[in-house]
Amino acid sequence: MFQRHEPATGGQHLSMMSKIMEPVFPSSIDGWEEALTTRENDVRRWEISAEETLSSSIKRAILNNNVPKDIRMHLKLQEGVLPNYESTRNAILS
Repeated sequence: MFQRHEPATGGQHLSMMSKIMEPVFPSSIDGWEEALTTRENDVRRWEISAEETLSSSIKRAILNNNVPKDIRMHLKLQEGVLPNYESTRNAILS
């Protein structure tokens, strides 16, 4: 059978995961939507390549650790009503 792409190696998966776990976001909210979209595309590529799914709770933790301090406090206060990644993402961008 013909393969279009070379299979990813474990090292490639690890490198991709490192980039996902330590994203580079702007220090202010300006530019966050673009940076977040880039990161989400990286996550999708990793999930397809690794044939795994990154959990919502891990995605939320990465966001919480990288948002500007004032937004982090807002997220902390809203923790009970932000049950998943999508709601956390929407709270950051609204």
